[in-house]
Amino acid sequence: MLVLASCGSNTNTGAGMVSGDAEMFDSLITALNDEQIVDVRTPEEFAEGHLKGAQNIDWQNGDFAINVGALDKSRPVLVYCHSGNRSKQAADYLFNNGFTTVYELDGGFSSWQSAGKPTVKEDEGAALENGVSLEQYNKFLADNKVVLIDFTATWCGPCKMLAPSLHELADEYPEKFKLLKVDVDRDRPVAEYMNIAAMPTLVLYKDGQIQWRNEGLVDKQLILDKINSVQ
Repeated sequence: MLVLASCGSNTNTGAGMVSGDAEMFDSLITALNDEQIVDVRTPEEFAEGHLKGAQNIDWQNGDFAINVGALDKSRPVLVYCHSGNRSKQAADYLFNNGFTTVYELDGGFSSWQSAGKPTVKEDEGAALENGVSLEQYNKFLADNKVVLIDFTATWCGPCKMLAPSLHELADEYPEKFKLLKVDVDRDRPVAEYMNIAAMPTLVLYKDGQIQWRNEGLVDKQLILDKINSVQ
């Protein structure tokens, strides 16, 4: 039995799909423990600030259908954009393609900010605007004691599934490590230097030396355990 709980102003846009205000959205994030928060804005908008734990799947990208295919249709999806237009279209698409529970933020990220709700922003390591050169890569390792490298790609569904866990860890434990994202297409020389053959690939460094390497999806707790083991 599907029960849709909400508070504040909300609109049922279909069975299993609800559009609600920032208060409802915030309450859902607090109450749910298996939600998938999806930001359907452009990567540039996402980099300027987003909801904690959100993954960026651009509605206007031609690969949207492929990228959302990596999401779990049985788990709740909370979707938002800047003002609500793109997210309403995306929410409708998700619901019509088998996602059982979809919540959409009415008024989008703009309304979330207006309500004084918390946001996060990519740090320098997580989003270097002009890409990561091999020189920048080595300098980042030299400047930081413990570094976790996320080798990713914009078209990689599993990468988008892993991203929220990585950002949460970076937000929760900034004193333990620094996160650096490397796009294997944009930053090809670095990817080739590291012999990256699959995405996502995580590489954990301490004092410039590799301590752990993993290909594919991995549990957030295991990543934290590996980080703690090199402190």
